[in-house]
Amino acid sequence: MSAYLVDERHISTLLKNYNDLFHKAKLSGFDKEQLSKKAEMLARANIDSVNYRYTGNFWGNDAIQYIMNVKKLVLQDDYEPLELIELINMIDCLDYQSMEIPNYKNSESCKFLIEMKEFIIRKIIRDWNNKNPDNVQWSYSK
Repeated sequence: MSAYLVDERHISTLLKNYNDLFHKAKLSGFDKEQLSKKAEMLARANIDSVNYRYTGNFWGNDAIQYIMNVKKLVLQDDYEPLELIELINMIDCLDYQSMEIPNYKNSESCKFLIEMKEFIIRKIIRDWNNKNPDNVQWSYSK
């Protein structure tokens, strides 16, 4: 297996789109400080995975700069709105690039990515059910 650092915009775009889903659902999303912390957590998990896989090739100033860039981008107002399926693909990619470390599945980063994916999947299902009220929505009863 291999691992690489995702583009800084990958993490920021993912978080910004996810946060917008909360606001559109009339739920409270993340404030700027929370977004910054989530961005740092995801960036660090990706860095740790790459360093574990390739024995510490990305440390020091490079790692600090990467995290600072991700945090800066997530706090900006401009970003590309993406389709829900694109967000799921981005979650899967970031999860895959971050999973090299031992016990990754128990990490906060992994749990947050799962939470994000489940929220998006539930939204896709709700949207489909609203558009298809006569189709099977919970159990097969025909």
